Amino acid sequence: MGDNNLVNRYSRDRSYLVKYDKSNWDEKCKKYFEHSDIDVNKFYGDVLYIGMGNAYGPRNQSSNVKTTTIIEKFPDIVEKYNIPSKNWNIIIDDAYTVNLNDSKYDIIFIDIFAWFIEKEEFLHIWSKYSMYLKENGIIHYIKTIPMKEHGRIILKNLKHITLNKINKEINKYNKTK
Repeated sequence: MGDNNLVNRYSRDRSYLVKYDKSNWDEKCKKYFEHSDIDVNKFYGDVLYIGMGNAYGPRNQSSNVKTTTIIEKFPDIVEKYNIPSKNWNIIIDDAYTVNLNDSKYDIIFIDIFAWFIEKEEFLHIWSKYSMYLKENGIIHYIKTIPMKEHGRIILKNLKHITLNKINKEINKYNKTK
Protein backbone atom coordinates (compact mmCIF):
# COMPACT_ATOMS: atom_id res chain seq x y z
CA MET A 1 0.00 0.00 0.00
CA GLY A 2 1.44 3.30 -1.02
CA ASP A 3 0.81 6.77 0.28
CA ASN A 4 -1.86 8.62 -1.57
CA ASN A 5 -1.98 12.39 -1.52
CA LEU A 6 -5.76 12.34 -2.00
CA VAL A 7 -6.34 10.75 1.39
CA ASN A 8 -7.25 13.44 3.88
CA ARG A 9 -6.56 13.37 7.60
CA TYR A 10 -10.09 12.16 8.29
CA SER A 11 -9.68 9.21 5.95
CA ARG A 12 -6.56 8.17 7.86
CA ASP A 13 -8.15 8.43 11.31
CA ARG A 14 -10.20 5.35 12.00
CA SER A 15 -10.48 5.68 15.77
CA TYR A 16 -14.16 6.55 15.53
CA LEU A 17 -14.81 3.24 13.72
CA VAL A 18 -13.24 1.11 16.40
CA LYS A 19 -15.20 2.90 19.15
CA TYR A 20 -18.66 2.33 17.74
CA ASP A 21 -20.45 -0.96 17.57
CA LYS A 22 -23.38 -2.41 15.68
CA SER A 23 -25.97 -1.51 18.30
CA ASN A 24 -25.26 2.22 18.44
CA TRP A 25 -24.56 2.73 14.74
CA ASP A 26 -27.14 0.62 12.95
CA GLU A 27 -29.89 3.23 13.44
CA LYS A 28 -27.58 6.00 12.16
CA CYS A 29 -26.47 3.90 9.19
CA LYS A 30 -30.08 3.10 8.36
CA LYS A 31 -30.86 6.83 8.23
CA TYR A 32 -27.77 7.60 6.12
CA PHE A 33 -28.80 4.89 3.66
CA GLU A 34 -32.44 6.04 3.54
CA HIS A 35 -31.47 9.70 3.02
CA SER A 36 -29.13 8.57 0.24
CA ASP A 37 -31.89 6.54 -1.49
CA ILE A 38 -30.03 3.29 -0.90
CA ASP A 39 -32.01 0.14 -0.08
CA VAL A 40 -29.54 -2.71 0.45
CA ASN A 41 -32.50 -5.06 0.56
CA LYS A 42 -32.77 -4.46 -3.21
CA PHE A 43 -29.12 -5.28 -3.93
CA TYR A 44 -28.52 -8.25 -6.23
CA GLY A 45 -25.78 -10.16 -8.06
CA ASP A 46 -22.15 -9.37 -7.33
CA VAL A 47 -21.72 -6.50 -4.86
CA LEU A 48 -18.58 -4.57 -3.95
CA TYR A 49 -18.42 -2.48 -0.78
CA ILE A 50 -15.61 0.04 -0.71
CA GLY A 51 -15.17 0.47 3.02
CA MET A 52 -16.59 -1.85 5.65
CA GLY A 53 -17.61 0.45 8.49
CA ASN A 54 -19.69 -1.67 10.85
CA ALA A 55 -20.81 -3.88 7.93
CA TYR A 56 -24.37 -2.49 8.03
CA GLY A 57 -24.76 -2.90 4.25
CA PRO A 58 -23.49 -6.46 3.93
CA ARG A 59 -25.38 -7.57 7.05
CA ASN A 60 -28.67 -6.20 5.76
CA GLN A 61 -28.46 -6.82 2.01
CA SER A 62 -30.91 -8.85 -0.02
CA SER A 63 -30.69 -12.61 -0.32
CA ASN A 64 -30.48 -11.93 -4.09
CA VAL A 65 -26.81 -10.97 -3.63
CA LYS A 66 -24.67 -13.72 -5.13
CA THR A 67 -21.24 -12.55 -3.92
CA THR A 68 -20.13 -9.87 -1.49
CA THR A 69 -16.67 -8.34 -1.77
CA ILE A 70 -15.49 -5.77 0.76
CA ILE A 71 -12.37 -3.60 0.51
CA GLU A 72 -11.26 -2.42 3.94
CA LYS A 73 -7.93 -0.80 4.70
CA PHE A 74 -7.81 -1.52 8.41
CA PRO A 75 -7.48 -5.10 9.76
CA ASP A 76 -8.89 -4.10 13.17
CA ILE A 77 -12.16 -3.04 11.51
CA VAL A 78 -12.35 -6.38 9.67
CA GLU A 79 -11.61 -8.25 12.89
CA LYS A 80 -14.35 -6.39 14.76
CA TYR A 81 -17.13 -6.50 12.13
CA ASN A 82 -16.53 -9.53 9.90
CA ILE A 83 -19.03 -12.37 10.16
CA PRO A 84 -17.13 -15.47 8.91
CA SER A 85 -20.33 -17.48 8.34
CA LYS A 86 -21.38 -14.92 5.68
CA ASN A 87 -18.43 -15.91 3.45
CA TRP A 88 -17.71 -12.34 2.41
CA ASN A 89 -14.64 -11.90 0.22
CA ILE A 90 -12.70 -9.33 2.26
CA ILE A 91 -9.73 -7.60 0.69
CA ILE A 92 -7.55 -5.82 3.22
CA ASP A 93 -6.06 -3.06 1.11
CA ASP A 94 -6.27 0.63 0.32
CA ALA A 95 -9.28 1.55 -1.84
CA TYR A 96 -7.15 4.14 -3.63
CA THR A 97 -4.48 1.69 -4.78
CA VAL A 98 -6.03 -1.80 -4.84
CA ASN A 99 -6.20 -3.55 -8.21
CA LEU A 100 -9.26 -5.75 -8.71
CA ASN A 101 -7.97 -7.05 -12.05
CA ASP A 102 -10.87 -8.13 -14.26
CA SER A 103 -13.52 -8.28 -11.52
CA LYS A 104 -16.91 -6.84 -12.40
CA TYR A 105 -19.82 -5.99 -10.13
CA ASP A 106 -23.53 -5.32 -10.48
CA ILE A 107 -23.48 -2.88 -7.56
CA ILE A 108 -20.60 -0.90 -6.08
CA PHE A 109 -21.15 0.93 -2.83
CA ILE A 110 -18.64 3.69 -1.99
CA ASP A 111 -18.56 4.36 1.75
CA ILE A 112 -15.05 5.45 2.70
CA PHE A 113 -15.69 9.10 3.44
CA ALA A 114 -16.32 10.61 6.87
CA TRP A 115 -17.54 14.08 7.82
CA PHE A 116 -17.05 15.45 4.29
CA ILE A 117 -15.88 14.49 0.81
CA GLU A 118 -13.11 16.30 -1.01
CA LYS A 119 -14.26 16.79 -4.62
CA GLU A 120 -10.99 15.49 -6.09
CA GLU A 121 -11.10 12.43 -3.84
CA PHE A 122 -14.68 11.65 -4.82
CA LEU A 123 -13.99 12.02 -8.54
CA HIS A 124 -10.87 9.86 -8.29
CA ILE A 125 -12.70 7.03 -6.52
CA TRP A 126 -15.74 7.23 -8.82
CA SER A 127 -13.53 7.16 -11.91
CA LYS A 128 -11.44 4.25 -10.58
CA TYR A 129 -14.39 2.04 -9.67
CA SER A 130 -16.55 2.80 -12.71
CA MET A 131 -14.33 0.45 -14.70
CA TYR A 132 -15.31 -2.44 -12.39
CA LEU A 133 -19.03 -2.15 -13.16
CA LYS A 134 -20.85 -4.75 -15.20
CA GLU A 135 -23.01 -3.47 -18.03
CA ASN A 136 -25.98 -1.66 -16.42
CA GLY A 137 -24.18 -1.72 -13.07
CA ILE A 138 -24.82 0.92 -10.43
CA ILE A 139 -22.57 2.90 -8.09
CA HIS A 140 -24.11 4.00 -4.80
CA TYR A 141 -22.59 6.40 -2.27
CA ILE A 142 -23.63 8.18 0.90
CA LYS A 143 -25.15 11.49 -0.21
CA THR A 144 -25.70 13.13 3.17
CA ILE A 145 -22.26 14.64 3.78
CA PRO A 146 -20.89 17.86 2.32
CA MET A 147 -18.38 18.12 -0.52
CA LYS A 148 -15.39 20.40 -0.21
CA GLU A 149 -13.00 21.86 -2.75
CA HIS A 150 -9.88 23.76 -1.70
CA GLY A 151 -11.04 23.70 1.93
CA ARG A 152 -14.48 25.22 1.43
CA ILE A 153 -17.87 23.54 1.17
CA ILE A 154 -19.15 23.59 -2.41
CA LEU A 155 -22.18 21.32 -1.86
CA LYS A 156 -24.07 20.87 1.41
CA ASN A 157 -24.79 17.29 0.36
CA LEU A 158 -24.73 15.12 -2.75
CA LYS A 159 -28.46 14.40 -2.73
CA HIS A 160 -29.27 16.16 -5.99
CA ILE A 161 -26.07 15.62 -7.94
CA THR A 162 -26.79 13.74 -11.17
CA LEU A 163 -24.83 11.00 -12.88
CA ASN A 164 -24.37 13.31 -15.89
CA LYS A 165 -22.85 15.98 -13.64
CA ILE A 166 -20.50 13.43 -12.05
CA ASN A 167 -19.39 12.12 -15.44
CA LYS A 168 -18.82 15.66 -16.72
CA GLU A 169 -16.67 16.45 -13.68
CA ILE A 170 -14.76 13.17 -14.07
CA ASN A 171 -13.95 14.02 -17.69
CA LYS A 172 -12.54 17.37 -16.53
CA TYR A 173 -10.68 15.64 -13.68
CA ASN A 174 -9.16 13.00 -15.98
CA LYS A 175 -7.93 15.71 -18.39
CA THR A 176 -6.06 17.50 -15.57
CA LYS A 177 -4.31 14.37 -14.22
